[in-house]
Amino acid sequence: MFNAIKRLTKPRSCNLAQLILAQISTMAEDTKAKKTNRGIFAALYSTVFILQCCFFVFASLSPYIFKELDIDTVTMSSMNSAVAFVQVFTSPLLGRLGDRYGARNLLMLSVVSSVVGQLSASLASGAGMMLVSKLLFIGQDVRLGAQMLTSDLVEPEKRGPAMGRIMLPFSLGLLVGPLLGGQISKMAGNQGTLVVMATLASTCLWIVWYSVPTVTRKETEKKKEGDTSKKTPLQSLFTKGKIPLLLTI
Repeated sequence: MFNAIKRLTKPRSCNLAQLILAQISTMAEDTKAKKTNRGIFAALYSTVFILQCCFFVFASLSPYIFKELDIDTVTMSSMNSAVAFVQVFTSPLLGRLGDRYGARNLLMLSVVSSVVGQLSASLASGAGMMLVSKLLFIGQDVRLGAQMLTSDLVEPEKRGPAMGRIMLPFSLGLLVGPLLGGQISKMAGNQGTLVVMATLASTCLWIVWYSVPTVTRKETEKKKEGDTSKKTPLQSLFTKGKIPLLLTI
């Protein structure tokens, strides 16, 4: 009789213990993942803030640099329009780069673009070099990488507020950048200020390299066979056969 009861209760106690251990393991993994994501987002927000500070320092000093180089207002406006026109085509290209190589590499590209653009502007001696520096700044759009990283790490139901939080360091960079640039330019001049900001931006390489993992995208379920959903003309604008430039990536 005692052996029969023992045989009946032993499997149940084992199953209960296994369920408890599995629950504890799941909770520990969730806690670890949350701590990891907090560190990643802290690095992301720091990077966005620093790069936006650098960008708005450059934007606020550009008119004065153009004036020092004896570049007239019409030329400066034409250069800005040309850069905006080029950006119409490079933005989808950057999006595809991020989709193929990951948010981390796209963020590092933004950092390198910011550093090189500011250094080239600090060495500019004419309109041509200033145009090159502005073109280099096209890849500095850190919001693309920030939105991609947020989309990879945050669950769909929490993605909206997380996307909105990206604008906080962006707005702070808009606020602090011009003030910081004005104070530094009093001591180091316009070109010297750009060198200082390029040095500051270069620290983001270390932040992204050591804080953001190489692979951040969660595995998704494979599409079901027989899914024959058709793309609209707008969705197929940048797909195969439409813009050959994007096919080279």
